[in-house]
Order: sequence, then C-alpha cells, then structure tokens
Amino acid sequence: MHFIIMASVFDTPLEIHSRFDLKGSKIGRRATQKERNSNGVLKDMDLLDSGFRLQMGAERRGMLLVQIRKDVEFLKRMKIMDYSMLIGIHDTQQAIHTTILGNLKAADQKAATSKSVPTSPTRTSNDPELSLTGGGIPPSLFCRDEGGIYGRDRFGRKNGFVYFIGVIDILQQYNSRKIAETFFKGLRHNRKQISAVNPNFYGDRFIEFMEKHVVQDDTLAPLPSAVAHSSQMQHHQHHQQL
Repeated sequence: MHFIIMASVFDTPLEIHSRFDLKGSKIGRRATQKERNSNGVLKDMDLLDSGFRLQMGAERRGMLLVQIRKDVEFLKRMKIMDYSMLIGIHDTQQAIHTTILGNLKAADQKAATSKSVPTSPTRTSNDPELSLTGGGIPPSLFCRDEGGIYGRDRFGRKNGFVYFIGVIDILQQYNSRKIAETFFKGLRHNRKQISAVNPNFYGDRFIEFMEKHVVQDDTLAPLPSAVAHSSQMQHHQHHQQL
C-alpha cells in the first residue's frame, strides 16, 4: 500500500469566496445550479460564461505560465492526464462570488453572448516581493502572500484579491480504460473538447486554456482611463441590474 501526502492548495487563514476546478475541456464542464447557489466549485464553462480572469500583472503572469508549462511537460512524460488547476479566490470586499454568479445568470439568459475580458493594470518590474535575496530557501512566489499570491492591477497595486493556485489530481495515467473513454465519448462529442484525451493533447490544451482564458494578459489590454478594479466590479453589478 502506498500513500501520497500533498499540501492543501487552500492552506490559508483567509476565507475562500470562489473556487474553480479547470481542465481546459468544455464537455460536462459546467457546475449545476445547486453548486452555484451553494458557493460550490465552478468549472471551465462557468469561468468562460462569467468573463472573470485572474489579474496579477504581466511579470507574475509570465512566471506563473512558465511554471505551468514545466509542470505540464513533466506530467506528459509520466503519461498523466485528467488533472485540474484548482483556483481559490479570496476577495477582501467579498463581492466576487455575487459578481460571478450575476454574470453567469446573464450568460444563461443571453445563451451564447460573448463577454469582454476585464482590463487590469500591469505589474511593474521592480517589486521587492519578487526578490529572492535573503537567507534560507524563500517561499514559492505562488504561496507567499497569506498562502497564495496577491492579485495586482496593471500598475502593480493590489487589486483586493488573493489567489490560491495549484495543479491537483495528478495520478491518472492514460490507461486502457481512459483510451476506451476517449473512443466512446468521441463518438458523441467533439474529441477536442472532452476531458479524456491523450496526455500530449491534454497538456497542450490545458496550457492554452490557462493562457487565453484564466490569467489576464495585461500587455494586450487597453490602458484603463483611471478606472479602478473596484469600479469595474461595480459596473458589472450595475449592468446586471439594468
């Protein structure tokens, strides 16, 4: 008998207001209404419907994506698939879950309405928190701030969020059962959108989803006209009420 002990992604004294389990696939990747109403774990399609993105600035985004690529390359070599990116979000204003659910309702009502990506100001390069100087082994950048990583606007200011990020469910190899699942699900659905696919395709799709839909790319976003992040959230809520 073998045991594997892993650290919790949510090892923090802070309350987790919203949770996402993301695989990069779309078939069967939507939370039930009950899960949404009970602050349950949301999934890939919920994230796409809500239009929400993690905002941490260009530099931290780049570091996160580099780490994700390294992890995925290792998992590919081990023939592992079906893993998830678990994301927890602490909101100092505790408004995020209401906002996300409001956006999901609007998406349900408008069916396939495409949503614009919220803009967020970029991280400056001289941030003392990114320095690895000092004695001993420094904590990982991704769990340094209350067990997570502070969200940042594109000017490097804290945006009121703390993100908790980690890859989970990393023990499933692409075995005969999963190969059969790929075949039979592929008869009914688009094979590129199902969860059970070979490790190489799974990993590439996973990275692409993180880059395009999960972490805001501030270098592509227009400079906001003195609109703070909190104002953006209030605008979303006001728009939903109209």
